[in-house]
Amino acid sequence: MRPLFSNEHIWCQMFSEPGAGSDVASLAMRAERDGDEWIVNGQKVWTTLAHISSYGLVIARTDPELAAHQTRVADLSLEIAREMGLGEKRCMEIHAGALLHDVGRILLPTPAIDATDTSSDKFDLVRRHPLDGWRMLANADLPESVKSIVLWHHERCDGSGYPDRLKRDEIPLEARIVAVADAFETWLFSAPSGPCGRALNHSVASNELSRKAGIHYDLTASMVCLWLFNVRGYRFCSSIS
Repeated sequence: MRPLFSNEHIWCQMFSEPGAGSDVASLAMRAERDGDEWIVNGQKVWTTLAHISSYGLVIARTDPELAAHQTRVADLSLEIAREMGLGEKRCMEIHAGALLHDVGRILLPTPAIDATDTSSDKFDLVRRHPLDGWRMLANADLPESVKSIVLWHHERCDGSGYPDRLKRDEIPLEARIVAVADAFETWLFSAPSGPCGRALNHSVASNELSRKAGIHYDLTASMVCLWLFNVRGYRFCSSIS
């Protein structure tokens, strides 16, 4: 993996073995590889995703599915950004922000909250995760575009999103791109208790995005996403490696 922002740093996530302990290990630590394992600050950890050189951003979490979700969203966000003709540095920042977009969810209580219960106080906790994530990264040495993705990936073009109810161009393009990728991935991989109640097939998910493009989601990013899947044949990897 090439560095994202300099020749000395590669920003990354690492995910601890389920039940292994604290969700948050640190925001900056030393990581070294030992065969198939990683040593973080002298302690071996199991990880499903780690790209590290020298010091990097390290998030340790006990939920491997969140790792898979963020990786799929990041990969699709990168493809959308490149097809939209954005510069490579900006594309890499979008990829990094997408890898971290749900980091605030590590502060949610377990077991997992049912995000479909929009009338409950529990849903208010879910809606806090963008702001919680942004606060976690506020002092990290990351580009502002990465932090803006974490904070505003649930904003919607019609102002119906959260946390700030931003509209259209008030939402940074980077966050609008990740919002499209996040929604599409969620529709395709949703668990029975997830936002859709069930996973959708590509056709139904495509129709859903077509219906909401330009209303909830950035029109150009939505059209590029649909082109990637329906013309170019892009598909998510089912797991991360």
